[in-house]
Amino acid sequence: MERPRLVCVALDARRCWAPWCCSGAWPSGRAEYEKVLAQNLIDRQTVAHFCAFTLLLLAVVWPQWFVYPAGMVLVLANGLLRRNLISAVRVYRLHMEKIALLETSPAAVS
Repeated sequence: MERPRLVCVALDARRCWAPWCCSGAWPSGRAEYEKVLAQNLIDRQTVAHFCAFTLLLLAVVWPQWFVYPAGMVLVLANGLLRRNLISAVRVYRLHMEKIALLETSPAAVS
């Protein structure tokens, strides 16, 4: 089965946030989110959220033992989520600065 072709909504291909969007080609190799956020950071956050979910389920059965550990792991998981979001926004802003610099001077960005 053939994948559907993405339609780019950007008027200028240089402003498109997804490089395969304007070209019509699908990404190959690494997933696009891995270029924004390292896989080990994603894995740590995923494991922390899974542990928090497991502890919260156990807290339903044995609240005396698992409520506070579940809360602490949930806070940790949300802290990792915050760090990942800040890191992704930082990469996005740097990318937008490069695009703006490219628009003013194409030879300035290597």
